[in-house]
Amino acid sequence: MVRRAHPYHMYDHILSSPRAFGDTARRVLDEEADFARDMSRHRRLYLAGIGTSHHATLMAQYLLRPLEDTRSVRSVHSMDFCLFPPPVGTDTCLVTVSHRGSKGFSVRATQLVRERGGLTALVTGQGDDPPNAAYADRVIRTVPQEQSSAHTMSFFGSMGALSALARLVCQSAGVAPPVADTTLTEEVPLALEAALHLEGEASRLASRHLLRRRIWLLGAGPGAVLAREIALKIKETSYILADGMSVEELMHGPFQAAEPDDLFVMIAPDAPGTDRIRAFSSQVEAIGAPMLILTDHPEEWDGTGEAETLKVPALPSPFWALASQIPLLLFTYHLALAKGTDPDGFRLEDKRFLEASQRVPL
Repeated sequence: MVRRAHPYHMYDHILSSPRAFGDTARRVLDEEADFARDMSRHRRLYLAGIGTSHHATLMAQYLLRPLEDTRSVRSVHSMDFCLFPPPVGTDTCLVTVSHRGSKGFSVRATQLVRERGGLTALVTGQGDDPPNAAYADRVIRTVPQEQSSAHTMSFFGSMGALSALARLVCQSAGVAPPVADTTLTEEVPLALEAALHLEGEASRLASRHLLRRRIWLLGAGPGAVLAREIALKIKETSYILADGMSVEELMHGPFQAAEPDDLFVMIAPDAPGTDRIRAFSSQVEAIGAPMLILTDHPEEWDGTGEAETLKVPALPSPFWALASQIPLLLFTYHLALAKGTDPDGFRLEDKRFLEASQRVPL
């Protein structure tokens, strides 16, 4: 991938994401077998985070499914974990994901489990020990701290760490691991690198759809998690209204708020739920709204209304969502460029939002 001169850090972080995933997965596979063995001895496994970190934990749940015959595995938002805590005791392991390790509710969640005798881990970026490290039995480092507030590379680092942990924990628990080592260290990074070559199409689509009233993103399972993550990135970088959810959720009410000048982005690989997404596309066609479909089988979408397709690399579940994430992040970045916003700055160049950010600590 040839790097181009860009004025914002977000762009470089996106380009670094394939390596972030592979390098972090490789390091965790090499270094965390003993900790994963300790994790496997606990009956309750929780994953906690906020925002993009929470989305990483939701994605990782799919890799821990093999454990659910004998253990409870749950992703819980850090705030909910603190204010409405699930059962926590000496049989509990909590893995908290936090890019900087300083968010208040994530620190409190880790502290809660430590105080009740459970096992705790923090998946966080490289650098000095953050506040959350004080309550973690194990600190697992991912990537250097991003200079952009739109966390992209660190999501892939977190996913590399969580995916490798899931494999190691399943091995220790005596159940079939969800993926092979080479899937994490070779197959996924190579597919993510290949997806970077979709930048030209992503940039063109961003220019074409810049003035859409609203962008709807939808998928099923891991694709629905990705839809929420990209909607978050669009809102925090170009301030465009965007909603991400599962296809079924969208059909049960939110769709009634759609208009023909909206854009529907469909994450539709060869995976469970895609038949439902294809059926829903007929409803979008009926109201005359355009569609962007990310799929590893574009020929199956020929003749679908006002639809454009992006062919993404095929990967096993749930990693096919990550293959779609790369072009959607590039689409998000180019939306911000086209609109003239700062995708790194979290809108703090606007004095109103700077003042607002100072009123309530995160």
